[in-house]
Amino acid sequence: MNEEALIGMLANVETKGDFLQFLTLAVKDFEKNKDEWENQTISSFLEAMSAWVRDMEGHFRNNGQEVPNIKDWKFFAEAIYAARIYE
Repeated sequence: MNEEALIGMLANVETKGDFLQFLTLAVKDFEKNKDEWENQTISSFLEAMSAWVRDMEGHFRNNGQEVPNIKDWKFFAEAIYAARIYE
């Protein structure tokens, strides 16, 4: 597992199954390459996610991509909240 594999999978996420595969690869990558991850604690990971979401329009524009029209922000909130208690 390496960053290229994650990027390749990220580019192809279109379905729930693809997303689950991506999450599985991300976990494996973190376990194998923890020293390459900037955010190694849940608090720093969530803070970085918050900062990225705040600035995401710039990310997409700077990379020549269309800014996604996300209509269901509550889904992401539900997933993060549920993960704090789900086994």
